[in-house]
Amino acid sequence: MGCRNARFISEQVYIATRRPPIPPYQPMSVSVESCAELDTFLLALAKQVEREKTYQVWFRGQTDDHLLEDLGQEASLGICPWRTRRDSSLVPTLYRQLPRHLNDLRSYAQFCREYGLFSLFMKFDLSVPDYTARKSLDPVYEFLNDE
Repeated sequence: MGCRNARFISEQVYIATRRPPIPPYQPMSVSVESCAELDTFLLALAKQVEREKTYQVWFRGQTDDHLLEDLGQEASLGICPWRTRRDSSLVPTLYRQLPRHLNDLRSYAQFCREYGLFSLFMKFDLSVPDYTARKSLDPVYEFLNDE
């Protein structure tokens, strides 16, 4: 049901932003040429989601689609029956790579160092706040400057 609802919301946004319709069998994909075009699309999406009252928009910001673990075998046994399809992962790369470091102390220490350096870079060099949240129709604020 969630997929159908998401499809309906997305189709309404496509109509609102004057994008060409896509066939019902094709996955929804959006390409933009500028921040302004992205903002226009996201604003239309936020307005549509706001009308539905039960959904949220999460922006992944990844250039590649990383899938969650395949649970098709478990789904066929009645465990997690909704997982017959693999969903896209919302887990950042840094965390997705953590399990491969857990059996080696040196590798884990290097991972922790990389995470710490990345956090410091985000905070001090890019001045990205530790955490931000905004309501879906609040104005967009760009945290990264044009430098």
